[in-house]
Amino acid sequence: MIADQMGLSVDEIVSSHEMLPSPESFPYQGRTIEKGTIAGMCFEVAAIVAGVDRISVRHVTRARQDLAPHWPRPLRHDAYRIVIEGDPRLEVEAEFSAARGDHLAGGFGITAMRAVNAIPLVMGAERRVVSVFDLPVITGKGRFQGCASRAR
Repeated sequence: MIADQMGLSVDEIVSSHEMLPSPESFPYQGRTIEKGTIAGMCFEVAAIVAGVDRISVRHVTRARQDLAPHWPRPLRHDAYRIVIEGDPRLEVEAEFSAARGDHLAGGFGITAMRAVNAIPLVMGAERRVVSVFDLPVITGKGRFQGCASRAR
């Protein structure tokens, strides 16, 4: 979809991955990751145009921060990084957390929000498969539900 919106014709989609076996057993989110089982993964999917990687997505997951130091890492503890190479170059990091500070729950919530907020737009769209590029901009306009006030 990104290539289509940019007017690019993709010649090939390539992927790569690396799995990291755990160096020892350790507790993780209420369970145990056993030695030798997967404690991290890094994968990339890239769109190749005229022999050049033009659009790519890389995902890195570590069960502990000290694992796989050779893999890319965000500046913050648990964040998503977006890099657009060009002139100007853009690099942004976003970190999500839920009200209790849970990063995993925050990521789930932020993922679901766009889909949930798109329901009225999808229901009003022509009956066909639609993408975000077919819909108006999805905003939070008029959706304030109230939140705990914070001193700033």
